[in-house]
Amino acid sequence: MSNSILISSRVRLARNLADAKFVTMLSKKEKEEVKERIHEHIKKDNPFMLDYIDMESLDPVHTGALIEDHTISPEFAENKEGEALLVNHSERLSVMINEEDHLRIQALSSDGDLEKLYEKAKKVDDWFDGAFPYAFSEKLGYLTCCPTNLGTALRVSVMVHLPVLTESGKIGSVSSSLSKIGVTFRGLYGEGSKAYGNIYQISNSVSLGVSEKEIIGLIKRTLSQLEKSEKEMRKK
Repeated sequence: MSNSILISSRVRLARNLADAKFVTMLSKKEKEEVKERIHEHIKKDNPFMLDYIDMESLDPVHTGALIEDHTISPEFAENKEGEALLVNHSERLSVMINEEDHLRIQALSSDGDLEKLYEKAKKVDDWFDGAFPYAFSEKLGYLTCCPTNLGTALRVSVMVHLPVLTESGKIGSVSSSLSKIGVTFRGLYGEGSKAYGNIYQISNSVSLGVSEKEIIGLIKRTLSQLEKSEKEMRKK
C-alpha cells in the first residue's frame, strides 16, 4: 500500500507462558528461568534464524541503536536484568523476552502491507505456541500483564510524518478524533515520548472484542484518512 506520509509499519503480538507469573511479579531468578527456557528452545529449533542476545551484555551504544530502529522499546532498555532479545535484522523480526510480557513478537517493514506483516509475526507466534502453552482464556483471549492488551493481544502501528498538520495546530484535534474510534496517537517512540521531527506513531488502542482483521482494517483506514488530511493542508 503506497502512502506519502508512511515511514514504517509494525505488528506486535504479546504472549505469556501459562505456567509462569507475569513479568512484573517475577523475581530475578524466575526471570532468568523464563529466559533460559526460551533460549534452550531456540538452540534446538531456530527456523527463523534468530540471534540470541542477553540484554545485560549490551553496551549503551548498541542498546541505543536498537531503540532507534524500533527493534526494542525504551522501557525494555531501562532494566536489562533478566531480559533477552531474539532478532533477525535482515528479516526485521524480533522477540523481546521479559519486557512487559514474557514474549513480545515484532515484525517491522517500511511499507504498508499490514496483512503480510501480521502473517510474518503469526508464523513466529505459532512456532512458540508449539513449544510453550500460552496463558489464554476463552472469555478474555490471550492474557497479558496490561488489561488493554487482552483479546488478540495484537498491536498494529504505523509511523507517519505530519509536518503541516502539526505546524498548522490541527494535530490536537486529529489526536482527539482518533481516540474516539479506538486509535492511539503517540510520539516517535510510543507512549510518553515526543513527536520529534513531526513524526507520530498511531496504533489500535483496543484488542479485546475485535478480530485481527478488524484491527488491521482500522489502522489502514486511519492511515488513508491522515494522508488525505495532510495533503489537503499542504495545498492550503
